[in-house]
Amino acid sequence: MPSAANAKSEKPASSEASDNSPIRQIMTIIEHKIRNLEKRKSKLTSYRDLQKAGKELNSDQKVAVAKYDEVAQTLEFARDMSKQVATIATAAEREAKKQAKKVYFHLIQNLCLTYTLSTNR
Repeated sequence: MPSAANAKSEKPASSEASDNSPIRQIMTIIEHKIRNLEKRKSKLTSYRDLQKAGKELNSDQKVAVAKYDEVAQTLEFARDMSKQVATIATAAEREAKKQAKKVYFHLIQNLCLTYTLSTNR
């Protein structure tokens, strides 16, 4: 009976290589930043709600609430940056595939030429 521990999700070699590309690493960093900013914004929203409800906040919480707009703007910027980097990554992957196709075509062409020359002797 197979267990979940034995089941491994294997990725094709080409996707492993692209996952380690610098652009993919940048995308991962930005995604982590977005996740952290969303958590922080959520926390600040809860502080704002408490403040609106009339509960007294400590000084650190008041300072944090004052930075709510800054966090929201940074989050928006990070999301925009993520979209732009994703677009660049897609274009780079497309170009890499095109280049690989050209290399493969030239390799096949050279092999055919070599075969033709060797059979004519």
